[in-house]
Amino acid sequence: YPKLFWPKFKELFQMKMTGTYQPNDGHLYLADLEKSGKDVKVFTQNIDGLHLKAGSRHVYELHGSIQTAACPKCGVRYGLDHILQEEVPRCHRVNGKGRECGFILKTDVVLFGDAVQHFDTLFEVLNESDLLLVIGTSLEVAPVRFVPEEAHLILGLKKAMINLDKTPYDHLFDIVIHQKIAEFVRKLNC
Repeated sequence: YPKLFWPKFKELFQMKMTGTYQPNDGHLYLADLEKSGKDVKVFTQNIDGLHLKAGSRHVYELHGSIQTAACPKCGVRYGLDHILQEEVPRCHRVNGKGRECGFILKTDVVLFGDAVQHFDTLFEVLNESDLLLVIGTSLEVAPVRFVPEEAHLILGLKKAMINLDKTPYDHLFDIVIHQKIAEFVRKLNC
């Protein structure tokens, strides 16, 4: 029921859709690592686009992005400005006959029952990596919660967890830091 979905979706994510959210020190730190020459790939469950806003270039949004939507009929993608123009955003592509598509857009956010994106890429990258940083997650959401168990099987891969609270998977990491990422990063930069 897309006509009912869009107003509720926009209400739920109203603050994130305003574009006023800014990257925190954790987002900026990862972007700075990349800028300093490190090969950084960010796989995030967040849908807010803040890693891209911080300047990270290799970002894989596993649960999609609130910043975009696509037409399920013709595939045309639209940005947040277009999504916010109408209560129920529609495709405005004009076909060869001069008619507007008019189909209701589908958010790029992964909804219940949708497949998580970039999961195969995540494991390809893990197998080529020296270090896995797991930052700011309870590891309660499947299938991402299984990543530490899989990573534990990769010989030579170092694993670090930075999270405010303990998780059931802490024992799989070489280093575990229970702290807010922004606070931890500020201490690193002192």
